[in-house]
Amino acid sequence: MAQDFILQHLLGFFLTTEDDTTTSWNVGVHELPRDARTPFAPFLVAARKCRNTNNKVQYNAKEFVSDVGEAKKRWLIHEVEATQWFAMTQAALRQVKVGRQEVIELIANDEKDMTTQGVGEHGAVEDQVNPRFTLRLVDVHTRGPNGSCAVFLIPQGREHEWMFSTEEGANELATGAGFSRLILVALGRGGHAFESTAKVQEELNAKVMELAPDTLRTDEKIPYLTVQEGLGARNIVHQGTSPLSGAFFVEEVQEDGNLLRRLVFLSNTNVIQKEKQQGEEPEEEEKKQAKQAGTATSYLAFDYHKGMVAALHAASLSLRTVPDALHRTLVLGLGGGCLAQYLHDNVPGMDVTACELDPTIVTVAKQYFGFCQDQRMRVVVADALKYVAEQSTATEKPSFDSIIVDVDAKQRDVGMSCPPVSFVEVVFLAHVHALLAPHGVLLINVSCRDSGLYNDIIARLQRVFTGSRAVLALKPSEQDVNSIVFIRKADAKEPDAEMLLQQLHDQGCRRGKTENAPRYVDDELNELIRDIKITK
Repeated sequence: MAQDFILQHLLGFFLTTEDDTTTSWNVGVHELPRDARTPFAPFLVAARKCRNTNNKVQYNAKEFVSDVGEAKKRWLIHEVEATQWFAMTQAALRQVKVGRQEVIELIANDEKDMTTQGVGEHGAVEDQVNPRFTLRLVDVHTRGPNGSCAVFLIPQGREHEWMFSTEEGANELATGAGFSRLILVALGRGGHAFESTAKVQEELNAKVMELAPDTLRTDEKIPYLTVQEGLGARNIVHQGTSPLSGAFFVEEVQEDGNLLRRLVFLSNTNVIQKEKQQGEEPEEEEKKQAKQAGTATSYLAFDYHKGMVAALHAASLSLRTVPDALHRTLVLGLGGGCLAQYLHDNVPGMDVTACELDPTIVTVAKQYFGFCQDQRMRVVVADALKYVAEQSTATEKPSFDSIIVDVDAKQRDVGMSCPPVSFVEVVFLAHVHALLAPHGVLLINVSCRDSGLYNDIIARLQRVFTGSRAVLALKPSEQDVNSIVFIRKADAKEPDAEMLLQQLHDQGCRRGKTENAPRYVDDELNELIRDIKITK
């Protein structure tokens, strides 16, 4: 039955040793015919001693090639588990169940060493097998007006879009397609090559037929759908591995006629960490390095970054009493450096300190995203939690006009993908409060689907920022799960919540038409400012 503990023991013996090198055993796992009356799949494990130290592993007729014994073990276990899962759920999957979504990963069989190092659940670096295809099965109609089943090929470079990366978006797409079941297919990164749409269809056909519902007629074909001609393209500019962040890629894609460069982490390929537009830059002296790197620092790719700039402009920059005074901001989480560089280059008088945990990512930001340091831009390589705590109690404590928290969470099982829970604990918020100047503003990028947890965050902010009358929030896009939550450090003279909100709307929008405004479309900035609301 290939129970996990048995399979782990067998493969651990035959494929790995204490020094993590391969042993001289060829190992094959074979699925045996199963009784149609039972969902349990029996397996035969065959191990044959061989002289070649680089042993072979096979699952049924498929072979996985790698020099790493642990990678072979993980691949075999994945194949067995996939078969067991399919055997257990095949009957259920044959029936359309409206509202159901299932995600299935298909691993490469004939490409050499599709493994990279990644950070595991508990922070340990481990080998990861990159899926060649990721399928999302979506059931929306008992009897679809256009047929029983269709496949939707997601163009390369667009996997992160709301329509393709979220359950809500996939459900909307499937409903509009008009089939009982829609199978969305994302093409894998990490060295996988895809020759053509026809070749991809040929490769997927067998698995698609296994996943088709029982309402599919014998004469009914399963169409392949997409939103553009061809498979799209991703050009991998650089790929690497960090002990802290795991495997990552710097890739370039074409979108709406623009060439975009992205930083993508293998741990969550549907999330684009940073994105920059490639192109010509203004000729100012201070931007020469960014221009040489080929990145446009006046471009904001993400709605939530635009929202942060709008919130910062409304809540803080409009209160500057000395026109030529520097505005000191602390950005926690550098990533590709896009937000920090944008603030430096496009918001007059901005002095930026960025704190980034991973030195490898700082190097990537400099080499591939045009991030550069000068007298108004510096980066600190440190744990942001420790850095803020230490600075808040330092003898010569710095003072910041704004602090921006833009940190991605590695563990996503708490209902919040950013920031990590530790960045919204009362202890950390108290340290932030101590570092803020009078009337300074804290901005947090929050991506949270748990309403209870979100309300807890608001309550903690109110508990720490006792002088403030309101926690404000801005949702940059209806399709974006990100919200910009911000609050000002204030005193008893702070106006009441409604008056404060009106002041922000009036001052921010008025100054949006001045030379002090950030350099992106005024109407867009003003619209975002008008969308700022008091949290309930």
